[in-house]
Amino acid sequence: IFDPDTLVKREEFVKMMVLACEIATDDNAKCEFSDVADGAWFTPYISAGVATGAINGLGDGSFGVGKTITRQDMATLVYKFGLYKKTEFPTGTDIGKFTDRAAISEYAKEAVSKLNACGIVNGMGDLSFAPKSGATRAQAAVIVYRMIEYMKGASL
Repeated sequence: IFDPDTLVKREEFVKMMVLACEIATDDNAKCEFSDVADGAWFTPYISAGVATGAINGLGDGSFGVGKTITRQDMATLVYKFGLYKKTEFPTGTDIGKFTDRAAISEYAKEAVSKLNACGIVNGMGDLSFAPKSGATRAQAAVIVYRMIEYMKGASL
């Protein structure tokens, strides 16, 4: 079941990106995050993401397992995975078109602006980005698809 309106968990999105970027995983991988248990289905994907430099986790030493991924965190992960894959992004960092640009956290501004500039992420219908809102499966699927196409050289 795709269930497009269901919100995506952080570990689910990492798995999507690791698979989309064709990054090797190790079923015996271990992870230092306090909430990532050895042997959990998501541990190999989070471990692979950490190895790429795309994942830092939360400030409290956890990854955030079971938490819904925000739109700004999704953009940040896509951008960092793209950098790992040596994807070239447009220069400049303008997020001026989003009506809620002041609500985008500092750590996510570059990612949101770069992904917006190349057409991977867009705003909501009301010209907002909704950075702290949860991302749905439908939104995640579109963004992962656009990233794959962009990495192949497609113009979005």
